[in-house]
Amino acid sequence: MARFRGPESLTPLAHGWLASPGCGEAQDWTIPGDASAGTFFLAALLVGGGRLSFTVPPAPSHPESRLARDLAGLGFLAVDDGAIAAADPLPDSPLELDLDAFPDAATALAVACVFLPGGGRLAGTHRLKDKESDRLEGMTLLVESMGGSASFDHETLVIQGPPAAQSVACLNPRGDHRMAMAAGIGQLGISGLEISDRDCVAKSFPGFWGTLSKWRDG
Repeated sequence: MARFRGPESLTPLAHGWLASPGCGEAQDWTIPGDASAGTFFLAALLVGGGRLSFTVPPAPSHPESRLARDLAGLGFLAVDDGAIAAADPLPDSPLELDLDAFPDAATALAVACVFLPGGGRLAGTHRLKDKESDRLEGMTLLVESMGGSASFDHETLVIQGPPAAQSVACLNPRGDHRMAMAAGIGQLGISGLEISDRDCVAKSFPGFWGTLSKWRDG
């Protein structure tokens, strides 16, 4: 607000801020890419392959923007001429990450781990029960829906593949946009996986299904 209407628009108080009424002045804004949304397509690389380039790079200050660097540093992604791709071959060791650094990517990473040769160990799960849904429970259901196994070693979610088509008729994301998008990434590897309430992705990424369709069909 201070940038939009000037520093005089905000007055510090003992326990907060007082915003004065008024209108801002027209100016140019630079809006960084949404790093949280981008993490789902980093996971998609590990599931279905392909190459990824961001037309609007995520802001480096966004916590989720470090995921690509971490995955590359661990040997799961490769960067070439500005494009990102899954490493070939993928490591046989499990993907070990602390989700506390990028909690919005948790559901997508859980899906990706089912398709990795060594599965995954995802630590830092303590914040995930209190999101739009209980994502710990939802991630377990996602993994099992794709034929993987999920168990806990204290606060670390341990995931093993390989994926396999299961008898789940339709996965209910329980109104959680990130659960629905993660299930969509799972469809890249298991075409029979169905999802109800697909429209809940509108909370953060209304164009998700269209973007995923171009990825899948391209």
